Amino acid sequence: MDFEARVVGVSGDSGHPAIQNLGELSDPSAHLAWADIVLHGSAADTFGRTVYEALAHGAMPLATPLPAFTERLVDGQQVLLAEGMRPVDGIALVRRAVQWLYAEADPEARRIANHRWVVEHASTAVMVQAQEEGYEAVLAGPAAPRSIFPEDVPDAVLPQLGAILDALAYRQPLDPAEIERLPSRARAIAYWSLAELKRAPPPMQVKLLRAALTILGPRPALLRSLGLMLRERGQTANARTAFMAAIQADPHNVTPYFELADQLLRQKKVDAAREMFEAYLRVVPDYAPAQRYLKQLSAPVEQRARPFAHFQRFKRVIVTGPHRSGTTIATEMIAADSGLEAVREESFEFYRADLLRDVLRRTGVVVQCPALFDLMPELSDPHTAIVLMRRPLQELAQSRDRMFDPHSAHQLSSDEQNTAQLERLGASNGDAAAIKYDRWDRWVKERRIHHPIELTYANLSEHPMWVSKEDRRKLGRRWHNRRTKL
Repeated sequence: MDFEARVVGVSGDSGHPAIQNLGELSDPSAHLAWADIVLHGSAADTFGRTVYEALAHGAMPLATPLPAFTERLVDGQQVLLAEGMRPVDGIALVRRAVQWLYAEADPEARRIANHRWVVEHASTAVMVQAQEEGYEAVLAGPAAPRSIFPEDVPDAVLPQLGAILDALAYRQPLDPAEIERLPSRARAIAYWSLAELKRAPPPMQVKLLRAALTILGPRPALLRSLGLMLRERGQTANARTAFMAAIQADPHNVTPYFELADQLLRQKKVDAAREMFEAYLRVVPDYAPAQRYLKQLSAPVEQRARPFAHFQRFKRVIVTGPHRSGTTIATEMIAADSGLEAVREESFEFYRADLLRDVLRRTGVVVQCPALFDLMPELSDPHTAIVLMRRPLQELAQSRDRMFDPHSAHQLSSDEQNTAQLERLGASNGDAAAIKYDRWDRWVKERRIHHPIELTYANLSEHPMWVSKEDRRKLGRRWHNRRTKL
């Protein structure tokens, strides 16, 4: 696919014949009308007017997951949203946009539909009201801290850093000297990406994040990444320090509060966990998930709902099933109720059976493992419970459109996801989820699973940790970044 890019706000030679830097413009309307997609990478935006102007001209906007977009636009319909504010999220968003362009059947009909949506849902009166409300909110609170600043990556360094991040995202060979030749702030961004993508050896990942913090200062997303990595390594005191620093840097961001509360609950420090929810509600009083969980923690011990506490009798638990069947949230619920440690599939790089076996040598863990489903009979033993998540096949098919390839970071269509899963299962056609359910039923019948347990996705909604679809929509892409923690 041939492409041409026009960059507004940046002057000088881009270094690429297909990229034109236009500099500052008083009226970019002609360029918005020319574009098929408009990338608006703002780290803090109250009104989001550029995105709505792009839609009015018929283009498809690409944007960061800010409330201005998540509260009014539907991801995949009026906008394509990034997963978060990290460099790798920007890469994934562009890959997703390219896939979207390839798949688009009728570009002209889409442009007309985009324009009509703005006329119907974002009229002048609606936008004026939104700007008035937004401006009042800005005056009442602080600005959202950024993850990446323009001064981190000068224009001249952008092509070099972009090539490095591209190599990291696609898991291509990379000369470490290329990173060390970057200016300090751009080098810190590369360190951050190296650690996040686990492209560095495990002992180096924490060191890379600390080096990035030394250069960039206390940025909330970077501190959260450090906290999660320290917690994975059992350094809970240091992880708590990192989460608290993230909260101090951005008190309005729910993620580090929940991450720290999750850690405290695993340590059975219920009062301290309750304080975290209370602290967040002092900042955002109407946040329903925090209110609901605080209510549970404030009840007498005998009244607290812990429906999965019985899993504590096992040395380890494996949660499997089709992708998008609820394995992530089920893993977290079981871990919270039983006091076991939740281990996500990222920790063994999704498909690394050798790393998974290393994890299962430990006791006291709940392991999320939908990708290596076919290993379940082999991994079953008298001390391990294997949990299968059940969800209607139609819901699974609809939900697959939100799946990302962990290696290429681009969004997979439902057909691509199903094809990839069929290949893993050694099948050439059919529905991968249905095949998994058929195999599970056969294994259970043949008594190849010592402790087979089934949970349904719908029944998870009765758990106090469940977050409703409406609340998830309010959180926007921040919900997916949290990976359903608590």
